[in-house]
Amino acid sequence: KRLLFLSYNKSRYEDMSKALVKFKHDAESLLFHYEQALNTCLARLPRIKYLKEMLLEIFSYFSQELKQEEIEFFESRLKLFEEERLPLSAMLTLLKAYILRFSEESLLSQSYFAPYPESLMTLHDSKK
Repeated sequence: KRLLFLSYNKSRYEDMSKALVKFKHDAESLLFHYEQALNTCLARLPRIKYLKEMLLEIFSYFSQELKQEEIEFFESRLKLFEEERLPLSAMLTLLKAYILRFSEESLLSQSYFAPYPESLMTLHDSKK
């Protein structure tokens, strides 16, 4: 779920990670600090800035393996996404193709790539 939290608020995600280390032997303090950071992290919808950072982080897993044309295509799609002319779902679909191509199993388990069963998917999900 790391990418999900990063897409909401990177600094609060880092606070959550620090709490896990700092309070690993004190369950009560851990729960208190983690819950505070989590609530702050999820208090607002993800911003384009954080979503873009998350998309770039995913892309970095395999960008060295791509042709220049593929990199340029991704960058052009990312620009459209930043301009809110391309939905997040389109970016995730593009990245999932690369994830499958390069067998990045650790990314496939992230909730952004399987938030719910495909049978529940509708066109409404893409705002169309």
